[in-house]
This record gives sequence, structure tokens and C-alpha cells, in this order.
Amino acid sequence: LAIIINFWDITERKQSEETLRKSERRFRALIANSLEEISLVDSDGTLKYESPSSQQPLGYPPNSFVGNNLFDLIHPDDRAAALQLLEQVVKRPGNTEEAVYRLRHHDGSWRWMEGTLTNLLDEPAVQAVVLNYRDVTARKQAEEEIKNSNEELSMLFVLSHSLAEADNLEDILDLVNRHAV
Repeated sequence: LAIIINFWDITERKQSEETLRKSERRFRALIANSLEEISLVDSDGTLKYESPSSQQPLGYPPNSFVGNNLFDLIHPDDRAAALQLLEQVVKRPGNTEEAVYRLRHHDGSWRWMEGTLTNLLDEPAVQAVVLNYRDVTARKQAEEEIKNSNEELSMLFVLSHSLAEADNLEDILDLVNRHAV
């Protein structure tokens, strides 16, 4: 009977270990093939882990910033707001906040990153703030182009109304010169 119980315990343990291995492989595959970068940072912004994503939105070799402060990559104009946001997230366990900031790409350019910060510092298996982010530079550039086009169209609209109300050539030339400048 003791041999049967011992065999049962060993079989059950092996099945549990195999289930655990399969689960770990599944989650590793999800992380490695995500369209977003996933990073873990301390409460001060020190990078503890970065996912082995094939996307690598910032172009740096994998794990090249582990142990360094992520705020070193944030654009100087965005750094204070990013620090304030991290402090806000860290204050409440489980807190999640969204953010859009510029980060320095490996080639020296600035890329817009959009993502979330989630406080899992109290979660024993994580003990970090989880960052999920993706490159939205193309979208931000398109938004800026649309904004500029709208401003130009608004200016032309105002000019066309002003020109329609002008009484003589001198007024028309004055309006055109002012708007051109």
C-alpha cells in the first residue's frame, strides 16, 4: 500500500510539474510575441525586466537597460511629468494609469510611446510597476500634420471672407500681405 501511495504521489507531482512547465511556456510565448513592450520597474524607475519582444520599439539590444533608470530615456521636456505619474501610480497598489511620452530611440531620434503603468509592487510574484507600451510615433506625426492642415485651412477661410468683403484693390493687397506674413 505504501508503494502505491508513493507511486501516486510521484505521478501526481510529475503531472503538476508538467502542467506548470506548460503554463510557463505559454506565458513566455505570449510575452515574447506581444506587439507591446513589457517592462518591470522599481518604484524609482530602475528597469528590472524587459520582455524579449521581437518588436523592440526603441531599437536597443535586449536587456541593455536592465539595472538602469528608465527616466534616462525620457525626453527632458516630459521627464518631470513622467516622474510625477510614477509617484502617483506607486502610491496605490493595483493602480493603473495611461501615459504618452517621448523616449530616445537607439538611433538618437525621439519616439512617442503610449502605454500603461500598473502598480504590482505588492504582488509577490511581480514586485514591480508593470509598463506596457508601444510606439505611436506615426500616429502622433499624422495628428500633427492634420492639426497644421486645419490651421492653414482656417487661415485661408478667414482670408477668403476678408477678401470677399474688401472694397478695392488696395484693401485686397493689404489683406494678402498681412496674411502672407
